[in-house]
Amino acid sequence: MSEDLVRKYHIAKDEMDIALSNLEALTERIESVTDTLKHNPWKFAITNINSTKIQIPATVVSRATVFLDSKDWPTAEQIAEKLVLAHRARYKVWNLWRAIPESEKKKLTPP
Repeated sequence: MSEDLVRKYHIAKDEMDIALSNLEALTERIESVTDTLKHNPWKFAITNINSTKIQIPATVVSRATVFLDSKDWPTAEQIAEKLVLAHRARYKVWNLWRAIPESEKKKLTPP
């Protein structure tokens, strides 16, 4: 039984690491845009905007060195989804960790 818990723990820990990595990648994308907007908005342009209200002048695009494809910008729902997946993975791994006997924990990396 202990071996099964350890196996489940390893799987859950891998799932948590992936969920955290996905959340970190999303955070880095948001931070990059934030940093550019804060420090050098004149070099920033957003592409693939499907709107008749917004027409980005060619001079803005030609001066830009940092671009964001609007398709790569997450929606609030996508952010929430990644966050919920990370929370669920964390709870799962910690619950499994608590169920593993202390003698087995010495051989494992904690969450």
